[in-house]
Formats: sequence, C-alpha cells, structure tokens
Amino acid sequence: MKIILLTISYLFISVLCFGQNIPIDFEPGGFGDNWTWTVFENNSNPALEIVPNPSPSSINNSSTVAKFRALMAGMPFAGCETMHGSDIGTFNITSANAIITIMVYKTKISDVGIKLVTNSNASLGEIKVPNTLINQWEQLTFDFSAHVGGMTYDQIVIFPDFISRAADDIIYFDNIWAHDSTCSETSSSINVANCVSYTAPSGDILVTSGIYQDTILNSAGCDSIISINLTIDTVDNSTNQDGNILSSNALLSAYKWLDCDKNYAEILGEVNQFYTPLVLGNFAVEVTTNGCVDTSDCINVVSLSVIDFNRDIRGQVYPNPNNGIFTVDSDLTLENIKVYDLFGQLVFSKKTNNKVTLVDLTNLANGVYFLKADNYVANLSVKIIKQ
Repeated sequence: MKIILLTISYLFISVLCFGQNIPIDFEPGGFGDNWTWTVFENNSNPALEIVPNPSPSSINNSSTVAKFRALMAGMPFAGCETMHGSDIGTFNITSANAIITIMVYKTKISDVGIKLVTNSNASLGEIKVPNTLINQWEQLTFDFSAHVGGMTYDQIVIFPDFISRAADDIIYFDNIWAHDSTCSETSSSINVANCVSYTAPSGDILVTSGIYQDTILNSAGCDSIISINLTIDTVDNSTNQDGNILSSNALLSAYKWLDCDKNYAEILGEVNQFYTPLVLGNFAVEVTTNGCVDTSDCINVVSLSVIDFNRDIRGQVYPNPNNGIFTVDSDLTLENIKVYDLFGQLVFSKKTNNKVTLVDLTNLANGVYFLKADNYVANLSVKIIKQ
C-alpha cells in the first residue's frame, strides 16, 4: 500500500511540474508579477518593474503592467527573460498555445521579439512582429506553429524594441498569451454573387452556389467566422446548328459572334442570338449573362443556304427588306416554310408544294427574322428584315 501511495504521489507531483503558467498578466496573484525577470544587454541592466497601467483602456484595463527601461547605451536586442526551471513552467508548443499575443505600449515603431528557450539554452530563434501604433496599447500576434511538436521549453524571452536608440526610452508590455482567456470570436455574414468561382477570405476557392462558413483571424488574433451566402452565376455557352443557321441557346443575353479561323476576331454587326455565315469556316459565340462572360465551342459550317445535299439549287426572297409580305422563290419545289424570331421561337409556319410561295408576316412586329424553307433533299435559309 505504501508503494502504491508513493507512486501515485510521485506521478501527481510530476504532472504538476509539467505545465504552463499563462496568461502572464503581471496582476497580484496572477502570473509574472513576482517572477525572476533578468534584463540583459541593456548597459547597466535596470530591473524590469511592475507598475500601474499608464493608460487603462478598453483593450487593456489591467491594473499593473511590466515597464522596461531601454537605455540609449544598451544594445538594440536588449530584453528580459524568465528563470529556467520555474516561473513560466515546462511546456511544449501545441496547436492550442501556438499563437502568442502580447500587448505593448511604445513611443516608436519597431520590432518586438519573442523567443522560447529550453533548459539547455536551445532555441529555434525569436519571432519578430512590429507594432503599428504609438503612445497607446496594441496587441501583437506571434505565430509559433512551426514549433509544434518540437522542443520542451521552460523560459520565455521578450525583446521589447530591436532598434538603436538616440535616448533612453520606456516600453510597457502586458498580457502575454492572454488570448487564451480573453479572446472573443466575432461573426459576420456577406452575400456574394460571382462568375465561375469565388475565393473566400481564407483562400478557399468555391465553385458552387450555397451557404458556407469561413474562418479567419480578426485584428485581435481571435476567430472571425464569416457566413457566406454565395451565388455562382453560370453562362449557357451551348449552341445549335440548323443547316447554316447558328444560334446560341442562352436567352436574355448579349451576343458577339466570332471567327475562330481568324483568332476569334469579332464579326462586325453580328450581335444577335442567330447568325448565318456568308462564308464557310468555324464560328463561335461569346455570351454575356448577368455580367458573366463565356464563349462557346467553335461550330464548323461546311455548306451555305443555297447548297443542296446532293446538287446545287438556287433560291431567293424578295423584296428583302420588306413590309412583311414577300415571295420565296426556289428552283426546287418546297414543302415547308418556317420563320423564327431572334430568340429562336417559331413565329410562322406554312406547308407548300410550290417553287414560288407568298408569305405574309404583317401581323408580326418589325425586326429581324430567320426563314427556313426545305424539302427532302435541300434547304434554304435566309435572314428577313421587316420594316
């Protein structure tokens, strides 16, 4: 029984000895105020003082803080350190304590450094972060993630200034690692509409519409959770080919027809949903929908409207432009005549068994239409202008 009790007691003491004393807040009864801080490379090395907060504010309402007197004759890297084997305790860096924060009150902009040291004085070196404010409290954040799973530390070193001095200076610091107990996460929401994809604040690339949560660090080093209501706008870049009439399947969009054989040069004046090429070749359409732009695959046109599948034919529409009444004249007997508007909607259809057929579109609004007349072996496609 004695052996068991002694073993349990030994384990209990070992657990107590391996632990980290944070946050370092210099408050009576807290951590840091009665530690053995040693000042180095500061000429006469005046002792670190624990003094009343010179400027209590919302960011730092502590009653007491650390005061470091940086002497002009001291080195730029003058600083102070805790005692090995006591004070801060013995600890490893994990994901839970890898972010170290410190509040500083300085009269100039310069680097602040923090270094962690093992019992054998080994270290991975200090990390430096400059302050951006003067004559007021500011919280700086140091990322020690690269130290995770590495050495076992029992000392922390603070370099308040890292700069040559033209005169003695006073620097205050406080609340080291205090984010562990005082950090408050913030939240916000945004509505985003984007083309193709969206890069979230954290760097994640989102490609589908939905509601997402993204997390970044705010100015205090705490989590900022952003709810993103994302709409990814897409463009229908598919096309249809009916003989030599090309059309975009996208509705209520802007169109530019392009000549693929001429390095996608824009075909002047061809800005409608339908396009009837005047020459053989490869053509594509650039579609703009809700501000998003995409281009179709190239469409190969191998025959024009007056070419038969088996033989050459002749056909014409006159007059064109017209007032809605015109004649379709072909050297072959036609069976069907159909007229489409710019949106691809069928607006007129007529059965015929003649080479010459009169068409009446006076009931339609003025504008551009596309006529297709065909039989079993041939077809005729013509752009109609009603005015």
